[in-house]
Amino acid sequence: MSSNLIAPPNLVGHKIAARENDPINAALFEYLLAGNGLFVRASRREFAVSMPLTVQRISGLPNGAIGIVWRKPPINASLWVEILLHAQQGHTSSNFKEEIYLIYWDKVLGSWQWSASGREQTWASTVADDTLPEYADCCIELHTHPPGALHFSRADERDESGKFRIFAILI
Repeated sequence: MSSNLIAPPNLVGHKIAARENDPINAALFEYLLAGNGLFVRASRREFAVSMPLTVQRISGLPNGAIGIVWRKPPINASLWVEILLHAQQGHTSSNFKEEIYLIYWDKVLGSWQWSASGREQTWASTVADDTLPEYADCCIELHTHPPGALHFSRADERDESGKFRIFAILI
C-alpha cells in the first residue's frame, strides 16, 4: 500500500554553512553556523534577513552574510514623502493621534504602495486594521508617535510579536 502523505515544510532549520550565500530553506526561520558566528535567517518575497546571534571565528567554514537583501526595487523617496505629508497634515501637534502606515509590494501594480491603517486612534495608541488585505502583505509597519516617545510601547511589542516585517517609528 502506497502512502499519499505529504511531508510538512521544514518550519525551523539548522544548517552549517557550505557556501557564503547558502539559500534559506526553512518556512519560518533557520539557524546558520558560519565562519563568522551563529546567525538567525529568514526570508519572504520582498527581502531576506541574516542577523548574527554571536560573532565568533569558526575555522573551516565560509562566512555568513549579514544584513538585509532586498528582492524588490528600492522604495521611491516620493512614497516616503507622501507618508510624511499625510502624517503632518492629519495629525497636528495640538490634535495628535497615533497612526500606522503599512508599506507593501502591490503584486498587481508591480510597485511599492502604502496605506494608513490605524483605527481606534488616541494620542498614545492605535490599533492596525488587520482586516485590510495589505495588512497581511505588509513588510514595513511604520508607527507615528508623539514627541519624546522614542520606543515601542508594551502594547506595540505585543501587537508586533510573531510578525516578520520591519517596524519603525516616525516622530
